Amino acid sequence: MHDWVPDDVDLTLPAVPDSLAIASRALEAFAQTLPLGEEGLFPLDLALSEAFTNVIKHGYGYDASQQIALLFHYQQDQSTLEVALTDSGSPIPPVLLQQDKCLNINPDDMDSWPENGMGLMFIRASVDEMRYHSQDGRNTLTLVKHLHPGVAADEEAEG
Repeated sequence: MHDWVPDDVDLTLPAVPDSLAIASRALEAFAQTLPLGEEGLFPLDLALSEAFTNVIKHGYGYDASQQIALLFHYQQDQSTLEVALTDSGSPIPPVLLQQDKCLNINPDDMDSWPENGMGLMFIRASVDEMRYHSQDGRNTLTLVKHLHPGVAADEEAEG
């Protein structure tokens, strides 16, 4: 059983592409003691990178003077790892939030691919739950990954 619970990590990074590596390393360091395993961490890290990039591009329009706040939180009673990104940029359009997890896309027909919203679809497919809240000029996207106790111990036994 996993008894040690890591303290929340709260950091604020410049809204620039170079911050992606810092966010990724911070997530990896936070999750290293949790029963997540590489197969759980990899898609969560990809979702974080996509969400962070979306804020830079769509939320802030590449305004490097802006910032993105990250919060890593482990909820032991629910066995979940939550990654929250908070920004003060343009909110996600409601129509994009209402799209299904999987779109009907024909890989051979580029006309069937939507112009926008693929990133959110990718994020939803990479995590167990995605929540979004926008109020008073603050947007928070929360990515949730359910952890599987025993994963970390199993991986150590294989190593």
